[in-house]
Amino acid sequence: MQFADVHAALRQELTPFQQLSVSGYRCTTDLGTDVASVLPAGDTNRLLLSQDRYDWTNTALQGRYEWLAGSRVTGSMQLWGSWHETSTFFGIRRDSLRTEDVPRPPAADERIIDSHSIEGNRIAEGGARAQVDVSVSPTLHVRAGLAPQYLEGRFQVFNPFLDTLQHASSDWQVGSYVEAEVSPGFNVTASAGTRLTYVQARSTVYAEPRLSLRYDRSETPLG
Repeated sequence: MQFADVHAALRQELTPFQQLSVSGYRCTTDLGTDVASVLPAGDTNRLLLSQDRYDWTNTALQGRYEWLAGSRVTGSMQLWGSWHETSTFFGIRRDSLRTEDVPRPPAADERIIDSHSIEGNRIAEGGARAQVDVSVSPTLHVRAGLAPQYLEGRFQVFNPFLDTLQHASSDWQVGSYVEAEVSPGFNVTASAGTRLTYVQARSTVYAEPRLSLRYDRSETPLG
């Protein structure tokens, strides 16, 4: 088993009213087993060698820009992307050995080719987000956002029984939202809004209306 990961983050204040943050992450993991099993077969032994390999990698990057546009307006913009890859290998090989021979698994860099199966998957996604928050008055806040996103997936499976199966897909979708929050007083806050998502594959816009009412007490038995 082997694994390694690295994280990096940077936050920079461009001006007293603007800030930029960038971060990234990458992780790789490798798992493997080599097994040698002796199977009695008359005056000799049959050696069954099996081998497994599992490898996957995750990568993510993002950059976010925030600014105070005015005394009542704040906003942010973000770009992000992530990539996920995995591969699986399983193989079996049969060799004949004498009874006195000692079973020995294959070398770490040796791949069994007699009977094997392989699977590989990859998912990539990326997008952007833009958000704005406007304080219309001391009691009314309006928030809005827009978030386009792109997804891509590729999957491949091979084994002696199914031969090769492959599938690939990709699609765009665009999400947006708008929300108004009202605080009329008396420790009551009401918010109403909706989220709209456009899915290109279906040429359809999905709406998710939202409504909430919150009451805050200044004192409770728990503090």
